[in-house]
Amino acid sequence: MKTKRNISHLIGLGSLLVLAFGITAPRVYGGPGAQYWAPKPQPKTEQAAQPSLPAAAKICTDPKIVAITETKNAWANGRGPLQVTKVGSKRACTSCGSFTVMKPSWHNARGPLQPVTITAQHDCDSACVTPTRG
Repeated sequence: MKTKRNISHLIGLGSLLVLAFGITAPRVYGGPGAQYWAPKPQPKTEQAAQPSLPAAAKICTDPKIVAITETKNAWANGRGPLQVTKVGSKRACTSCGSFTVMKPSWHNARGPLQPVTITAQHDCDSACVTPTRG
């Protein structure tokens, strides 16, 4: 008899616990409140006027036509040797000057660093002016 009472007592307490958890679970795990989903005010930013460059800075002295290339695999399944295909062309200018960077001196990208001069390059657009030859 005592065993029957303990089993029924356990079942009763277990069902009471499940009922209590079922009532409180939506409150506990309900997710974020209304303040979380409310739209946040965007900070007001003033756009600074970009300083216009002098006309001399926009003159491209040596624009060149450069090919735009894309590397693809030769086979349709994405394997095979790589092929370089021409996608288009653009005007590029190298009259912007040069800058010095430090690069490793050995062929395997190791070794002591040494200074290397690289010419700066930009893509010409409608803002660039090519000098007329006259």
